[in-house]
Amino acid sequence: MSVNKANEVGIFVGLRSIFKSISVHLTIVVVYAIIIYIEII
Repeated sequence: MSVNKANEVGIFVGLRSIFKSISVHLTIVVVYAIIIYIEII
């Protein structure tokens, strides 16, 4: 039981960290896209 719980928590933490890094990358990409868009105009 406790091992299963630990596995669930580990998976949850892993997914959270992956989601955080993805959201950070998306934010950077959006900022770059806006800057490039403004530069073109």
